[in-house]
Amino acid sequence: MNLEQRVAALETMSATLVAQAAASKTSARRWRLTAITAGLAMVGAVGLAANQSRQVADVVTAEMIEIVNGDGDTVMELTSDPTGGLIRLMNSDGDIVGTFEVYETGGYLSIRNPGEDEMAVVRCDDFGGVFSINNAEGGRGASMEVDDVGGIFQIWDTESESIVAVMDVVGGNGRVLVTDPDQEETNELVP
Repeated sequence: MNLEQRVAALETMSATLVAQAAASKTSARRWRLTAITAGLAMVGAVGLAANQSRQVADVVTAEMIEIVNGDGDTVMELTSDPTGGLIRLMNSDGDIVGTFEVYETGGYLSIRNPGEDEMAVVRCDDFGGVFSINNAEGGRGASMEVDDVGGIFQIWDTESESIVAVMDVVGGNGRVLVTDPDQEETNELVP
């Protein structure tokens, strides 16, 4: 091969190498662009998936919301009645064992046994707070409340369903009144 043929072959080889280099640069750009696009798509998908698992609403509007346990038993209800909001707690047998609700003079909290008898009640009346506790059948046992002159503590005889002892305020003085089941006073102390 003579010198002219060698120069021509080198020029051809050089042109081929230049063309291959240009093709490689184009291919590298395409792969880089594809990799960046795929990476951004993956980041976006992960972000979207993370947001999909926990949705937070500003306001949920419903007439009733029921909470169920793993067996599908309703154990809590959030609802309302004509007076206002109402929360009911149930055991897995469906017995209402607690309520928190609104009534005419304020809030009403009731703790119940599985037979749904009220065992303890905290509520409001026109004078203030009232707390009462009951026996296992729902009969009143004792109460603390307020009237227009002060506090009152009452003890009930659940057999006769009558008050047998009272501590209260009368005429600005403390009073302890104890009665027998026939409601006859047996002892009264006024300081």
